[in-house]
Amino acid sequence: MGEFKIISRSALYQSEDEQSSSEEEQIYAPDLEFIEVNIDNPESTEDLDLDSNTQNQCEEEFAFPLFAGASTSQDEVMRVSLKEDEEEVIINERPETYYRAINSEEKCREFETAAISFADIWLEAKSIIIDTHPWRVMNLNEHNKKFEDEQKRKRHRREGKRKRNNKIICRERRKEREQKIKRLEREEKKQRFRVRGQGWKAGKDKFKLKKLSNSVSKPKYRTE
Repeated sequence: MGEFKIISRSALYQSEDEQSSSEEEQIYAPDLEFIEVNIDNPESTEDLDLDSNTQNQCEEEFAFPLFAGASTSQDEVMRVSLKEDEEEVIINERPETYYRAINSEEKCREFETAAISFADIWLEAKSIIIDTHPWRVMNLNEHNKKFEDEQKRKRHRREGKRKRNNKIICRERRKEREQKIKRLEREEKKQRFRVRGQGWKAGKDKFKLKKLSNSVSKPKYRTE
């Protein structure tokens, strides 16, 4: 029972406040190293930067025995690096020459000598050029039209089914119409001959009647 100690609740709160105040009052000074640098000599500054980088890398790497067993006489020392892998910076920009041509002065002079200016074109347009070989000029439209007409004549296109059916129907109707015309002509000719024959017979009957009227009627029986 001598190991245990009775403490009141207020004493506990006071002890916690004292600990927190003591922690807040503690100030940790940074571990700074001051180095004299000669600004006039840039090589020395570069060397110092390299030394500081190598020192930082060495600090980030450390060695310690990892997964050491009881059976091994010498513990294998593993080197662990806390250094983060630097991401490769990829520049996704195209050069300026991709967007526009950048020519030297010599190249520009060559372009000027080879190119034609507006004044040269205007002079050529105003000048009259005499054609020394007029027979060589050809009208392409007329020349091409001849070949197109020949190709159209040679080309045999089969007509569509509807057009072919219409042609067959038209041919049949034409035949029917021709047959009907011939039949009507025959009937008309027959009618003409019939009318002529009836006229001759009618005249003959009239002559007979006249002859009978002039003659004396004979008795039918002897007693009359």
